[in-house]
Amino acid sequence: MHEIRSLPQSRLPAPLTPLVGREQEIAAVCALLWRPEVRLVTLTGTGGVGKTRLALGVAAAVNADFADGICLVALAPLIDPGLVLSTIAQALGVQEQGSRPLLEGLQDHLREKQLLLLLDNFEQVVSAAPVVAELLVAAPRLRVLVTSRTSLHLSGEHEFVVPPLALPDLRNLPPPDRLLQYGAIRLFVARAQAAHSAFVMTGENATAIAAICQQVDGLPLAIELAAGRSKLFAPQALLSRLRNRLTLLVGGAQDLPLRQQTLRGTIAWSYDLLGQDEKALFRRLAVFVGGCTIEAAEAVCTAQGDLLIDVLEAVAALVDKSLLRQETQADGQPRLLMLETIREYALERLAASGEAEAVRRQHAIFFLRFSEEAEPKIRGAEHFLWRTRLEVEHDNLRAALRWTLESQEAEMGMRLAFSLVAFWRASNQDREGRNWCEQVLAQPGTSARTAARAMALLAAGAMTMFQGDLPQAQLLLEESIAIGREVGRAAKRTLALALALLAYGALLQGNLGAARELAEEGVRLFREVGEAWGTALALNHLGRATLELGDPVAARPLLEESAALFRAGNMQRLAMPLNTLGRVALRQGDDTGARAYCEEALAVARATGDELFIAEALAQLGTAALHVGDSGQATALYQQSLTLIWTRGYRECIAEDLAGLAATASLLGQPERAARLFGAVEALREVSGIRLSPLPRADYDRAVEGIRAHLDEATFAQAWEKGRAMPLEQAIAEALATPDEPPTGTKFPQVNEEETSSVVPPGTPLSQSPRALSPRRALKQHFGGLTSREREVACLVAQGKSNRAIADELVVGVSTVEAHITHIFTKLGFSSRAQIAAWAVDKGLAQALQGVEITEQEH
Repeated sequence: MHEIRSLPQSRLPAPLTPLVGREQEIAAVCALLWRPEVRLVTLTGTGGVGKTRLALGVAAAVNADFADGICLVALAPLIDPGLVLSTIAQALGVQEQGSRPLLEGLQDHLREKQLLLLLDNFEQVVSAAPVVAELLVAAPRLRVLVTSRTSLHLSGEHEFVVPPLALPDLRNLPPPDRLLQYGAIRLFVARAQAAHSAFVMTGENATAIAAICQQVDGLPLAIELAAGRSKLFAPQALLSRLRNRLTLLVGGAQDLPLRQQTLRGTIAWSYDLLGQDEKALFRRLAVFVGGCTIEAAEAVCTAQGDLLIDVLEAVAALVDKSLLRQETQADGQPRLLMLETIREYALERLAASGEAEAVRRQHAIFFLRFSEEAEPKIRGAEHFLWRTRLEVEHDNLRAALRWTLESQEAEMGMRLAFSLVAFWRASNQDREGRNWCEQVLAQPGTSARTAARAMALLAAGAMTMFQGDLPQAQLLLEESIAIGREVGRAAKRTLALALALLAYGALLQGNLGAARELAEEGVRLFREVGEAWGTALALNHLGRATLELGDPVAARPLLEESAALFRAGNMQRLAMPLNTLGRVALRQGDDTGARAYCEEALAVARATGDELFIAEALAQLGTAALHVGDSGQATALYQQSLTLIWTRGYRECIAEDLAGLAATASLLGQPERAARLFGAVEALREVSGIRLSPLPRADYDRAVEGIRAHLDEATFAQAWEKGRAMPLEQAIAEALATPDEPPTGTKFPQVNEEETSSVVPPGTPLSQSPRALSPRRALKQHFGGLTSREREVACLVAQGKSNRAIADELVVGVSTVEAHITHIFTKLGFSSRAQIAAWAVDKGLAQALQGVEITEQEH
């Protein structure tokens, strides 16, 4: 258990201050986690006792014992137990997979992992505890460390009550130098010196310091708050004020634990030291969930016009008095945060003030305006900046949506839901987005046929379509369109968007005539409102419908105009018409042109980080390779596309990849495998409602007939039905794995090592069973075991970026980038960045760039 090994990748914050006085507790909790029968440990204790800090210390101590690392999941911002599962999934990087239950995806992800899951602040979502049990049952090597004010009451749970810091006996105090052996004293002195560099513990103030620590029961938060006042008060004066305040507060609610009463007294004492305007600002700031910017604080907290102070100065005072924390966001702007225990107290004061409803309304108004400002920008050139800003404010946006439901502010809720569609899509929050849209539309006051209802129906239709429920999406979008026509000018942009989305849905369902008519009207309306992005989107759908109706000549100028509009203002979606132009070139027999379009689409998609368009470009390149008879390259490209996209649930792209791999399997002499994969494609299309257009259907049918020619009818039927019956994940695993079905008596070319070397690591036996590999293991096989983040880093290395530039782009620390590069070196057996760059280009993760110098750096 304690063998020395290189530390696994972990997702733990680096504390800015050392952990004081917790050596014994760390040892005790580590001993619990090291016992083979103990898999769930819950650190309990009152607020402010230091559960989170102790958990992080324990995690650092046991890091080397978990081969797959440690993952911290912060639950403090949540009040809805239903969001616990998706929050854990997001922290682990597990993506939603269409309609498949997220719990199953998490269980599969963790099944073989030797990992420590640290769930922080569970008390307010404790009804979600059964989720933890289900994960533990599914993953035998998973350990879970929880911090909570209450136990989870699960079988097998081992509760560890976190005690206050060690205190001396006031009746028999040791000399000052020996007082520092007590954790509470050491913490007070350290924090007092941080607040006032000249502070020292002497024989004169040692007794007062010990008494202060005793008065606050040795609770770390209370000690830190008290020590923070050392710049204003000597310990003796501090003790006098603290003792008086505690005396006043002992008559509080008797159903609260004594320690919590004492902690509340400490926070109340700090609160009472504030001026009246500072108090108002402090309690109003509690409305924010997960912190806020200074701009948000000014807008929300001063909306009533009754604060006579400068907000920046007041914020600085609250930070100085340890009631607020200030951190720096990824965009360099300061962010204000409250410890949860302090925020709890501030919320009580807000409720008692009678201001709560007014402040929550201002909070919702601010974030509605914020999200409506972000809505067009997340679709544009500033996509990454605004997506990051929305991610940072996600908990505030959830709180605003929740308030619209509780307050039955129907129009605000519908507008807010609409403005978040592009964000939910970009961050793969389709399920959560659909849930919010459904709740918003179900509340009283949403039935009136208004522009806001048309927006909310569009939002719900988009989220539903992205989850693959095409029939329901069609109903929602059709109602949005009907209302948009009734409302007229006020809903013209919404109508245009709904038409474009419904056109895309019609394309997926094979309703090409309807798709063309819808897209044509969408183009006209977008031109009337002067929105280039929407015009380009609708033109792409119109061009694709025209192509699939058999007129590539007429499709080309439509797609070229779409591409030109995207180039002029929004590179984020440029890959879409480029990919479709690649389809046009293929239909016209221009294989070289098709490849050029798709390679440009791939470069654009990689530059913007859009996984869907990357996958589509790879698939189109695979089709281009297939057209010129390069089945080995086609296989590699289809597999790269599938490994990238399968967890995102884009069923059209998954179906295209599976069909392409079925065709390459046929050409590579594996007709039974090809029949199974085609059967799986047919089942996927039936379930999802995706239909083939006439031209792709002809290619599809020719490929199937080619397989029939090399199998007797019974064998073909058996393989086909086996594929139809396979779960989607099993079909993907078979498509990604090394085939075990060598050709037998056919005229197809043999699979040789050269053809497969770009897909699997050297030395992988060709007889390996595809069913033995899960999709994630197959992905690792393709990319040498690199994680998705490590592949992203490799791609940026290939672009010649330095560690600092990579850190800035990924919004992580330089040390994190250095760790990723070290892992890449180890996994791939490389020793230079140039090798990484060459590998990334060879694997299709990056393009070879002329004139780019790969500079070696220390790691």
